[in-house]
Amino acid sequence: MRILLPTMRDVGQVGGTTTHLDMLSRGLNEIGHEAHVLYLGAKIPAAARNLGIVWPAGALNRARRGWGMVYASWLRGQVISRLAERELARDAAQQAQTEPPGRGWEVLNAQDVYSVPGLRVVADRFSLPLVLTLHGYPLYESLSEGYTS
Repeated sequence: MRILLPTMRDVGQVGGTTTHLDMLSRGLNEIGHEAHVLYLGAKIPAAARNLGIVWPAGALNRARRGWGMVYASWLRGQVISRLAERELARDAAQQAQTEPPGRGWEVLNAQDVYSVPGLRVVADRFSLPLVLTLHGYPLYESLSEGYTS
């Protein structure tokens, strides 16, 4: 089975979702599946993330604590959905070129609740099942994303 695991996280973060995804994808690949983690942080340069997500989130948090988290989570969800859509289209075109035609991604496994609305649209467009794995809950660190004193 081919499983695409899009996440709003960055490659190499210690603990939590990133560690889970590394272990999960490695384990699935070891037993014969093809699992690929699509990290937002691997596709969007740090400077673009800072200018478009982190710094505006910090400004919003100065207006009212928590607004930055809402903004950053919403925007990250939109961006990872577009990246997933691009990957699914690229892979479908590549699979169509092989003889016999290969199979495309078979499951979209969301890792962040904030990305589900966008990924639901993408999954429907490509006729894929969408699975959501819930990880933890927002902590103060999440609520203060982008905030610097």
